[in-house]
Amino acid sequence: MKAKLIVISIGLSMLLFCINFKPIKTFKKLNRIRLNRPIKSEFIQIDRATTYNAVASQCDSNPFTTADGSRIDPDKLQDRKIRWCALSRDFLARWGGLFDYGDTIRVGSFSSPQINGKWVVHDCMNKRYTNSLDFLFDSENNKPKLGVCKDLIIKI
Repeated sequence: MKAKLIVISIGLSMLLFCINFKPIKTFKKLNRIRLNRPIKSEFIQIDRATTYNAVASQCDSNPFTTADGSRIDPDKLQDRKIRWCALSRDFLARWGGLFDYGDTIRVGSFSSPQINGKWVVHDCMNKRYTNSLDFLFDSENNKPKLGVCKDLIIKI
């Protein structure tokens, strides 16, 4: 299992290197991150990634307003013109993490190529989740379904 993860990590690193990702964050911000393991590269391995929809059953009583106060435009969401995500609290600067609301992150996954690319952080996950990421999709236009993705990395 450990060898398989190493091979996947090396493969993802090579893929992202070939795509020529540019660093988004400065090295100074790396000192603020508080994860259970030290950072040994320019990537963060995500334990759990899922999708969520702007509906009251998955959010709160006002599902079209994110944690940073941004309003979700349902038409743009349905047309996939916005790519917003929610991070678990351990990744957010407010709780000692690396990322702020409004930051653009670069995501890579072999098993779910539909989520590869840039996403903007606008929301926060429930405090019970750690080392996790949620992608905002329209409830009617969420094809193909992501399920739980476990081979995801964030480029720092």
